[in-house]
Amino acid sequence: MKFFILFIALFVSLKADFTISYQLDNGIIQEADYKNSNNVLFIITQNGKEIEKLIIYNGKKYLTFKENGIEQIFEISDKISQPVDENAKIKKPEYTIVKKDTNLTIADFKAERWYVKYKDSNKSVELVVSNDPRIVKAIKSITQALRKLLPKDRQQDVSIFNIGNGYVILEAGNLKFLTYKEDVLPEKLFAIDDDSLSPKEEEQLNENINKCFNSVCCGKKYSDSKELKTFLNSNIDKWQLKKIVKCEDPKEKGLESAIYSDAKHSIIIEKTSNTEEYGKIATFESQGIKMDNIHTQIIEGFKFTSAYIPDINASVADINLPASIISIYCKGKKDLSSFVKKAIKLKLKQSYSSSI
Repeated sequence: MKFFILFIALFVSLKADFTISYQLDNGIIQEADYKNSNNVLFIITQNGKEIEKLIIYNGKKYLTFKENGIEQIFEISDKISQPVDENAKIKKPEYTIVKKDTNLTIADFKAERWYVKYKDSNKSVELVVSNDPRIVKAIKSITQALRKLLPKDRQQDVSIFNIGNGYVILEAGNLKFLTYKEDVLPEKLFAIDDDSLSPKEEEQLNENINKCFNSVCCGKKYSDSKELKTFLNSNIDKWQLKKIVKCEDPKEKGLESAIYSDAKHSIIIEKTSNTEEYGKIATFESQGIKMDNIHTQIIEGFKFTSAYIPDINASVADINLPASIISIYCKGKKDLSSFVKKAIKLKLKQSYSSSI
């Protein structure tokens, strides 16, 4: 959603359907397709690549984005974007017009070039503005749509291009109006395959994730296993090895799990002997999950890769061993390499290889 603050109110709204686009910084182009208040589509692209979309379809609200070619769809609940009074007054900026040129025309809209000084910053800027009734009417419609999509603490931002006194801004700095077209927009343009997570499903997903971060085998059935114990140190600084088990999940053949805990947190270690398994990080990458701080190093002769997943506030790491993978994960942003060096006896390479 980060780009939409810059694109809040720059649209033309007639009874007819329309599409409009603007260019912003860094090769970003923002397009809006507007049919009515219950069917609105906002598309963000950068250098020709789609970044994300915000959608209102039949009154439901969605955020979608693509990573590695995979589209992720999330339903925006009212817990995130709370309904607001559509007639609530929006604070308008205070400014003084130093100079203005009239009789401009942009995309068939009457426009003026203003040189203004804002009172709050005493900054002088050059703007192209319009009081064409079509645009003024449009801003109210699109502003209301975006206020339905944005978090409550950001809904005031929708006023950024409403300069007041019946005018709206068309150009400012690197911002530039590109296209406007009226045409009947089919409803299927706004439709999505609604396999997104409902608020209840998202709550259940979060509960399942927490089970994974706080219990062996993600809270599923398990049996006793002493195999992994040979390669783990019991106590590492504040961390204590609590349990080592074999997970009884037919989909996870050869999966063993161990849990370390301190007073408040847990670190999970998993070992799989499935040679087709490429580790947590490669799996997350293939699913288009956003990861930061991806880092690879060699520890005791083995490849160690770590990353941070901001959407679930978790750290994850993989160690490539002969015919197996060890994965480590925990809540929060942690340096798992220092933990691994103390927790896992990687020097026992031959013994480890013969045990799987």
